[in-house]
Amino acid sequence: MTRINKSEPQVRLSDLSAALNRLDKLQADRSISPLILSFNPDSRKVQLVDRELLFYRKYGNPRWS
Repeated sequence: MTRINKSEPQVRLSDLSAALNRLDKLQADRSISPLILSFNPDSRKVQLVDRELLFYRKYGNPRWS
């Protein structure tokens, strides 16, 4: 999150943390199923959890990191 704050100083880290902590609930409230992203507060990482997107990322030759 410090990289985000360095590149976008107007982003409040408390707001970003709160949004990331509610990421699962936000997706569920919008009937996104299966969930696409999940946030792990212990490691402070956002993870791609949708199996179809994970499969496409591995075998579909997408151009993303």
